[in-house]
This record gives sequence, structure tokens and C-alpha cells, in this order.
Amino acid sequence: MYNAVEIILGGVEDKLTLNNYIKKINPDIIIHAAAIKQVDTAEYNPTECIKTNINGAQNVIESALENQVEKYEQGLNGKLFKKRLVYSSDDKKFEVREFF
Repeated sequence: MYNAVEIILGGVEDKLTLNNYIKKINPDIIIHAAAIKQVDTAEYNPTECIKTNINGAQNVIESALENQVEKYEQGLNGKLFKKRLVYSSDDKKFEVREFF
């Protein structure tokens, strides 16, 4: 179905750089998994957690929309829900569904 997979390791806090990169590679799908997932780290530094987990996710979503990316998947921290969950652009109401 897809010819190539490219894994990107980088920050999601800088929307301009993120948007330019998405525009450059023109992906069919984005699977977003960037997050501060350790609860103690998030409690110790909530500002960084918000910048990464909330603002960063917003940056990825907005960049995907602006670049008309066909599909978007958002991984969630299973430690919070005791199972692995994902938001998908396939879900008409963006409901949380079990990943596997």
C-alpha cells in the first residue's frame, strides 16, 4: 500500500520547521507518537509537558491539515488507560479506539 516508511526523530514544538518538513516530504500518512509519557517527569516540569504533549500535537495536526495529509494517527500513552489507544482520522467522530 505504501512504498516507503520514514521515521522522523525530532521536536514537535517548532511548527514552522515541522510544517516545512511535512511539505518537503509530502507524506500520505503521519503517525504521531511524540510525547512526554513519564508521569513523574510531567509533574516535575508541567510546562515542558504541555509544550510537547498538547502544543506539539496541535502543531502536527495543523501541519497535517495544512499540507492535506491523507491520514493521521495519534498514539496515546497506554499507561494512562491501561491499554494502547489511538485516535485516527478514519474515525468520523475521532473516538478513542483500541489500537491492539
